Amino acid sequence: MSLDQRSLDKLQGVRPELVNVIKAAAERSKFRVTEGLRSKERQATLVKARKSKTMNSRHITGHAIDFIAIGADGIATYDMDDMARVVSVIKDCAAEQGVMIECGYDWGWDAPHIE
Repeated sequence: MSLDQRSLDKLQGVRPELVNVIKAAAERSKFRVTEGLRSKERQATLVKARKSKTMNSRHITGHAIDFIAIGADGIATYDMDDMARVVSVIKDCAAEQGVMIECGYDWGWDAPHIE
């Protein structure tokens, strides 16, 4: 398992320590990165569309990514069991590398978000 090219492209501009965690997690679990670094303009568009709640997103500074799990059937999914599986692997990789992260899954909202 590893990240596809689209996911790798989405990691451009993301902080190296987070990229390392995500790459390590991708060796253990199936998921795709759907968004990494965002411009302020992109963030404003998401806020206006009510897809984000803040203009202070960690995506703007390259400190966050969003992902989607890949289920056992090979199809991308936001199924909470699949999301939990990916989050658990990402947390383990972060702990092994000494990188502090927060997961939207733990907040009870924004499950695809890691910062």
